[in-house]
Amino acid sequence: MAGRFTVKGINDEQSFCSCCGKQNLKRVVWIEDTETGDINHFGTSCAENPAKAFGVASEIRKAVRAYDKAAKDTARQARAAELHRLLCLAQSTYSGAIERVTIWNGTILERYADFEDFQKHRDALFAANGFTL
Repeated sequence: MAGRFTVKGINDEQSFCSCCGKQNLKRVVWIEDTETGDINHFGTSCAENPAKAFGVASEIRKAVRAYDKAAKDTARQARAAELHRLLCLAQSTYSGAIERVTIWNGTILERYADFEDFQKHRDALFAANGFTL
């Protein structure tokens, strides 16, 4: 038998709890009352509170974990994209000599004649952009 309440999802579309009125929430849980069809948003504390009698605490915890994982993945992808951008910028502004080497399968690789010099150039560029490895 399905419960009366179902978790519809978690997001940051609202920043307050419709139960207690708490403001500036990072995320809210959307819960549907299947008997009335009403969908309301609650802070995670109110949604998990047994006194509210929703009976969907495990679903809420699972949805919160999924939301947090997605946020971490997004941040990780943004950091990787920024690192890639800075690496490309460092390579494009490096004025040192580059020698091209062809390996057995025809792939052309770039090898810096003075790799230590390139690393210094790259690290200085990263520091100037506020990015550390």
